[in-house]
Amino acid sequence: MIKEKTFLKSFTQKEIAQSINFAYATHVNHAYAFELYLKCLMIIESGEYEQGHKLHDLFKLLSSTTRTNIENYFTSNFIYKRRHRLYGGIFEKPSIYKLLEEANTAFIDFRYLFSRKNLPTYELDNVIECVRHEIYRLKPELKDIW
Repeated sequence: MIKEKTFLKSFTQKEIAQSINFAYATHVNHAYAFELYLKCLMIIESGEYEQGHKLHDLFKLLSSTTRTNIENYFTSNFIYKRRHRLYGGIFEKPSIYKLLEEANTAFIDFRYLFSRKNLPTYELDNVIECVRHEIYRLKPELKDIW
């Protein structure tokens, strides 16, 4: 629903401003959902989860087996290249760890975006799919619920 609201129809200033606000809401929800998926994996593994919103830091708290499974799924299923952030003429293939490091504070950054001057960016669509895949591998019964 939020994504549908971000599509511009008349390109008025009000519509553009509203679209930007909906986009921020989408990013906040996406980052928070990712955090909850990581905490879900923690609960599956140990019955407990850690507090906090930092995605890379939470990911590092997962067992090495789970991290390796997610990394292997990412590497084997996604051919992901992008322009280098500093040197636009160079392409790079960032690791899952690089993407998580860049998005470490995504929820915090987007939640309070109105007080920031620099627009943060992050790329977690493929990574979140890998985390979901690991949850479903460990607990296939959750696939029917979600």
